[in-house]
Amino acid sequence: MSSALLLVSLVSMPHPVGSELCAEEFVTSVEGYAAVISEFYPCALAGDEYFTISCRSDEYACLRNWSVTDGEGGITFIADIWLFPGNPITVSNNATSYWCAYNKLPDLALDSQEIGSLVAINGSFRLADAGDSLTLISSRGEITDQVIYGSTNDSANDWIGPPMPSLRKGEVAKRLESGGYPIDSDAAADWQPFREFRYGYTEFAPQRFEIPAGGITAFTSPDCSLDIVSTAIQSAHDAISVCTYEFSSVPVCEGLLRAMERGVDLRVMVDGAPAGDMHDDEIACLSVLRGAGAEVRTVNGNLSKGIVQHVGALHAKYLVIDSSTSIIMSENFVEDGLPQNRVVGNRGWGVMVQSDSLASHLLQLFDSDSRSSRLDVSDWRLDPRFNGSSEVRQAPSSAGVRALLEPLQSTRPASITAVASPDGSTNHPYLLDYMKASTSLIVEQFQADLFWSSRWSDEKYLNPLIQSLLASESKGVVGKVLLDSAWFNAERNQQVIDCLVGNSTHSSSSFGLLDERSPITLVHNKGVVIDGTISAVTSNNWVSASFSRNRELAIMIESHEVASHFMRAFEYDSLPDETPPFCEVGPDVELILGRSIVIDADECSDDRQILEYSWDIDADGIIDSHDDKLLFRAMVTGDHVVVLKVTDAWGNSATDETHVSVDASTSENRDKSWHIPQYLWLAPVIAAAGVFAVRLVKRRRTERGSRNINHRPRS
Repeated sequence: MSSALLLVSLVSMPHPVGSELCAEEFVTSVEGYAAVISEFYPCALAGDEYFTISCRSDEYACLRNWSVTDGEGGITFIADIWLFPGNPITVSNNATSYWCAYNKLPDLALDSQEIGSLVAINGSFRLADAGDSLTLISSRGEITDQVIYGSTNDSANDWIGPPMPSLRKGEVAKRLESGGYPIDSDAAADWQPFREFRYGYTEFAPQRFEIPAGGITAFTSPDCSLDIVSTAIQSAHDAISVCTYEFSSVPVCEGLLRAMERGVDLRVMVDGAPAGDMHDDEIACLSVLRGAGAEVRTVNGNLSKGIVQHVGALHAKYLVIDSSTSIIMSENFVEDGLPQNRVVGNRGWGVMVQSDSLASHLLQLFDSDSRSSRLDVSDWRLDPRFNGSSEVRQAPSSAGVRALLEPLQSTRPASITAVASPDGSTNHPYLLDYMKASTSLIVEQFQADLFWSSRWSDEKYLNPLIQSLLASESKGVVGKVLLDSAWFNAERNQQVIDCLVGNSTHSSSSFGLLDERSPITLVHNKGVVIDGTISAVTSNNWVSASFSRNRELAIMIESHEVASHFMRAFEYDSLPDETPPFCEVGPDVELILGRSIVIDADECSDDRQILEYSWDIDADGIIDSHDDKLLFRAMVTGDHVVVLKVTDAWGNSATDETHVSVDASTSENRDKSWHIPQYLWLAPVIAAAGVFAVRLVKRRRTERGSRNINHRPRS
């Protein structure tokens, strides 16, 4: 451990020094006191190693004359330093670094000017990266606790079995707990949690919130995600905070700029090194927002420069508006995740929640991750990629196609639980707690690995989420899984599907990849519906790092109506649409030369969604319009064939046609013949007869194999 001097030293109030309580007789009475080393940081990057001592009982104790050693050197507490239950003591070599990482000072700083009155430093006390031991010794010389890691020849006086594996650079060793107390079996298993702790880690425990009726809006992408986000941004009065892995949505960027013009404070936090690096559009959006006065920060570590990234990837996707409205999604703030086209794009799930308490919780998470004192958090203006002259490209235009799934606003009270990763998955993925007692499971996932590898071993083991699903299915649980089929996911996801199919024991279960004919370009969702009641809207992929390392955010919603909404979306994605649309263009018409008529497709329909209308005048193979209405101008006399083709989102199509007969008769004569008052009473009779004649003609054409295709059966 480094012996560099700290700038400051703090002995916090829960650990009083020099107290009269520390009488000799009391010290003697607590020699059997259970204190352990609960945390240490050996593979530091800037001489900022530290260790922590914690209670293992409800008693408190004075640590005068206790010592900690690594075999080559150590420290001895020479002052009356008290250790209380629930208030561990941290001893750091670098207070400045510790404060930057954790936003608080250590309890004791080994390089402060005052440290000599608190501890005595003996020999060379420095934990080796490759392996070492750390031993806690009582004032009577008894070993109270010991931990051994990596490759070392140190004696294992209070240790059972092989050492804990060596740690990586920037990684913190943290002892597991049970019932709020550190576990102490004197073995490596005490120190091998599922989650990864990095220097500067956070501990945001899952938190539950009660939401009143109307407080939740469930939505899907591509159907209406952009509409929801844009409308929420337009409603902002005071502040907006945006956290996302990637940000390149031009409409969202423009909406945020307009909000800033209204005086809204904007903060944006993104991952500084997304997979494949930042897209040019993201660089432009971030630069324009920063240039307009927004606070734009990136999270990005650099071990070669001594900077530890306190989480893995910053993969959460959420925004908070005016400390009251929160939007949590599976989708990034990019074109495919928030598409203007309401049919083609990523499949994702999202929720908007009206709750001051949830917003406060997410803002605390945002503040912690984006804190400027963190070395891995940078101002975008200082990033070499920042371009002050950037301009946001023009947003792609899109036809106003009707959304298949409109947003659902809750009508009943609901409970939600916010789970941040990796914080909420200390010993195992948090989803396991929900899945184990399930009776039905619906999973729609972007990426899933069949086998995971432990942080502590190269041995691979079956994905615990897959294992749990199969175990539940063997007990009668119906499982339905749909995974993405894009080329970069196909191999890994197909392995998972093959395993599920090969081991399935329930005839009602179904497992597969997204059909390539689907209008959904990518299943980017990470959603789960459990028992038709609990919906998981998350950013967690079913890969190990997503739960154990990355910053993710999940909202677990307990609501039948919200679950039904997402189950409907899953059904649309998992069941191919084989039914063609119904196409009806209307009866043949007569038109006077020079006049116009509007022919509409109002009678056309589809069991899901019509994506495209194609009008062909004179059946010449040239598409004259893609609108749902056609303006026909009678410029040439004769019989004109107008063909309409409608295509649904899955590529199914149907056609129908009508004839427009253009007459050269003058409008004057035509008008006179129809403006004789005594014939007005005949109008309804003539109209009824006309409708009957048209239907009769169409029926006969159909019987002869007419041009009309896929008409709705008459009843």
